[in-house]
Amino acid sequence: MKILIGLVFVGLTLTILCKNTSAQEMCVISEQKVNSIKGIVAFVGAENRIKGAKINLKAKNGSDKSPTEVETDEGGLFEIKGVRKGKYNLVVSYPNAVTLYVPISLSKSGSDKYLQIMLGGIIGETCGGGDVELVDKM
Repeated sequence: MKILIGLVFVGLTLTILCKNTSAQEMCVISEQKVNSIKGIVAFVGAENRIKGAKINLKAKNGSDKSPTEVETDEGGLFEIKGVRKGKYNLVVSYPNAVTLYVPISLSKSGSDKYLQIMLGGIIGETCGGGDVELVDKM
């Protein structure tokens, strides 16, 4: 009987932990106003740039039937050219890091800066510690 109670307790604990972990897998960042979609992806608190991070660009209004996907290069850099002005969602992901959803407003009057995207996986931190900011140069 003690073994059965122990197994039930372990099962419930694992279920709760799994549900809490899944809530940490994605995070929505504040809208970024830019005039081009380019930037760098790195890990939080490190200068380690991420090669192979997936960058997905999707139109908010759903008019773009084929979303654009690129990966960061050896230096963690990415650029998506030929994008029309408008509202988009930029989805940035990498294994074992919290996926960031970044609303993008692409316009001529937007900032000419680069998106610096920091991915994290720190338990207990908002967005795993990840964030996005606009920087002058990379």
